[in-house]
Amino acid sequence: MNPNCEYDELVGNMHRVLAWNMLASVAVRQQFDYSVIDVDFSNKSFHRNIVINDDHDYQMAAVSYSGVILASSG
Repeated sequence: MNPNCEYDELVGNMHRVLAWNMLASVAVRQQFDYSVIDVDFSNKSFHRNIVINDDHDYQMAAVSYSGVILASSG
């Protein structure tokens, strides 16, 4: 398990933070049989939160006012 992971045994969720700044945080939420990318914006009037399917096992992320970039291993 990665040092930036948080595991909830009762629900079976694992959260791994890929990136965060004053604008938003990007995290992977793994449940029993699927995983999603959660983009949680600090200012909800700027943009609503985004949930993206993690079909490519993303390992890194960057977030800015222009967008979100996700990267996976080759």
